[in-house]
Amino acid sequence: MKIESLDNSGWSIEIDFNNISIHVRYDVPYKLFEREENNWIGYEITDNIFYGIGDPSKLHMTLELFKSLATHNKIDKKKIVL
Repeated sequence: MKIESLDNSGWSIEIDFNNISIHVRYDVPYKLFEREENNWIGYEITDNIFYGIGDPSKLHMTLELFKSLATHNKIDKKKIVL
């Protein structure tokens, strides 16, 4: 797992599903949820790697997106609160 801060004020998370013995059956193209310039979160899955980014207040929610994918193999978009 890699967590880094972004230059534009926010967080970046990279988690390789292969390192935790979970295989996601498909790639997910980048999806961005944005209410305002400083209120956003996005994610994608490429080659069984989860990439999540978000504004400074979205670190916890980004980890929750990953958790949802890891446990349910889907994301409930209703739980994405901006």
